[in-house]
Amino acid sequence: MRIRKATFLDKKILYQDWKTVFSHDDFGSIDYYFQKRFNPSNCYILEENKQIISSLMVHPHDMVLHQKIVKVAYIVGVYTRPDYQHKGYMKTLMNYVLKELENTFLLTLIQGYSPEMYEPFGFESVYEQNVYELRRSMIRPMDSHGIKLRLDPKDLLEAYLYYAQYFTGYFCKDEAYYLEMMECVKAENGEFIGVYNNQDLRAYTRLVRHDQKVIVDEVVYKDTHSLVKLLSFILTQDPKIEVRMTAVDNLSKIIEKAFPIREKNLMVKLNDRNLFERLFHVKVSTASSAMKVFSRPLFNGESY
Repeated sequence: MRIRKATFLDKKILYQDWKTVFSHDDFGSIDYYFQKRFNPSNCYILEENKQIISSLMVHPHDMVLHQKIVKVAYIVGVYTRPDYQHKGYMKTLMNYVLKELENTFLLTLIQGYSPEMYEPFGFESVYEQNVYELRRSMIRPMDSHGIKLRLDPKDLLEAYLYYAQYFTGYFCKDEAYYLEMMECVKAENGEFIGVYNNQDLRAYTRLVRHDQKVIVDEVVYKDTHSLVKLLSFILTQDPKIEVRMTAVDNLSKIIEKAFPIREKNLMVKLNDRNLFERLFHVKVSTASSAMKVFSRPLFNGESY
């Protein structure tokens, strides 16, 4: 058994494994990822007899946390080949990687849809989202003046920074991020849609279309009227949509019959409590208390 970083020679095998293991969640994103995003230096592999058994990816990010920028690692693409599952391979790989990450990153994040899998490694569920199912009949038709389907990355970034200032725990972004994300979303038959008031982008959504399901997985807005107008427009194109928003966004106040389901999103592992306490001049005991110590709500809906 050996753990190592991937090389480009592993790319084809990893791609085939992802297409098998993550087939239930593949609507074009895997092809895009391996064509545009795959970086072997971010990929850890556990192999036995020169065969890849388990793997995971680590994406570094700058996170705005309590008005400081900190380095965090985001683990994605965790898998073990089906014939080798439940034999401890992933546990071995995860423990190895987490130990390495502790020396570089203040926090480690992982998608938290199965908390019971990652809690033994020290991860805690701290991010939750409100998930709404909206239907066309729930919002009255509104005019489409100001709606645009081709958005300027500069405008997207400005709107994001405006919205994010009221939150914590969000990733630093730039115009290059939005250019790349537009390509990624397009690969999943999705798009960014925004509503302008003159030259001011007042709200935007990022949505993807998975079979018959339309998922709005990022919502940024400056005022609720623009938000409702944008959702109304989307519902003229798609009669039913799933909208994911922060845990403090309450659509029930502005859209009748819009009732949220609370869903866990990301889990966080605090790698160095002493460093965190020195950095922020507070006392914390858990990752959850560290993320919420200054009471600002959390905002982070990224998938990698």
